Amino acid sequence: MKQIFTFLMLLIVLLPGIVKAQFNYSFSATTAPYGPVVGGTTPTLLNRPSGFSPGNIAASYATGFVNGIPIGFTLNHNGVDYTNINVSANGFATLGSPFLKYISQVQSFYINTLKLGPLYYVYGPTDSIPEGGNPKTVLAPLWDDISAGANIDLRYTTTGVAGSRIFTFEWANEKGQYDATPTLSFQLKLYEGTNGVQYCYKDEGGSPSAGASASIGITASNQIGGGFMSLQNTSTSSTISTSVETSTLFKKPANNQVYRFTPLPCKLPLNLHYTSYNNTSVNFAWDAPLGFTNFKYAVTTSLEAPSLSTATSLFAGNAFSLLPDTKYYMQVRSCCSASAQSAWLPKSFVTTKNTSIPPAITWKKSIGGTGYDWATSIELTSYGGYIVTGSSSSNDGDVTNSKGQEDFLITTVRLTS
Repeated sequence: MKQIFTFLMLLIVLLPGIVKAQFNYSFSATTAPYGPVVGGTTPTLLNRPSGFSPGNIAASYATGFVNGIPIGFTLNHNGVDYTNINVSANGFATLGSPFLKYISQVQSFYINTLKLGPLYYVYGPTDSIPEGGNPKTVLAPLWDDISAGANIDLRYTTTGVAGSRIFTFEWANEKGQYDATPTLSFQLKLYEGTNGVQYCYKDEGGSPSAGASASIGITASNQIGGGFMSLQNTSTSSTISTSVETSTLFKKPANNQVYRFTPLPCKLPLNLHYTSYNNTSVNFAWDAPLGFTNFKYAVTTSLEAPSLSTATSLFAGNAFSLLPDTKYYMQVRSCCSASAQSAWLPKSFVTTKNTSIPPAITWKKSIGGTGYDWATSIELTSYGGYIVTGSSSSNDGDVTNSKGQEDFLITTVRLTS
């Protein structure tokens, strides 16, 4: 069972503002014989503090991590090139920013969240959180509170010839926090040339305890806005979602199960941005991948794939007759052919308010008499009403006992529904 501490408040606060980019990948589930890593390299994992005490050190094969393992070739993941990978003993890896810069800042590796990536525990000054922030590009064959039997059960290798090499990282003889015996071995494979990502599994006989609660999937890079692909179950015909993260997987994948993420042949457009917008229209543009000249675009009120779109050979689009003060999403995709298209790349914006139409009056009250009355200041009171100050020359209506000419006026107003 995972221990969830107060740092999860960060998740609650940040979640509503997350904008998910569409993944330019297809997903498939298949089977193939599991081939254990023979030889290979066992990385030197950095131990991390366990619990809230920096002096309480956990076993590296249970909670450790290693940064900067060379892949052996350049992997392009959803439009961004990487040559190194960072690995956690808790069944996942990241591309890009390393896990930690100092041992005193510890990420909660066993709390799986594809939406946010590893969250921080911070031991010491909060202003010394590692540069680069939270590594978001996650590859998660089985992200959970798991551990191997020893450091030697974690190993990696790069095999094959230049142009078609394969990087493999293996988590062998893994078991959950409350499991008595190993339940599963699994691998992350990265493919040169195709840039494919593959997860392979081997049944080790044990049964996951009731505390199993894993995520399986991949996330996008920060450069194009985040997002994720999450397996919805661990069956032989599992499906994925880019809008619903399933972080409570409790059944282990079948023996020889393979989950494969394959880049779509059509590359995503680049640098989608608006050039101008107002209360009813927007103009936007993007950069084309090398050799691409055909695109489709749409402006929608949700991140769902557009049902209607406009084809263009330009690198720009527009939309009119929009509603004022409303959040919209510009979306664009590359088109290689009628049957080969990229995923939709979105970017949000909010139309401006319509200043030509005054806002609707929800409550009003007239104060004063038939003379000249001015309100010069208004403040909200502690009981939910208002206090108004000004001057008055009236001696009727709301104003009595005039002293002549202009009198100083103080009045309070309580709102009623």
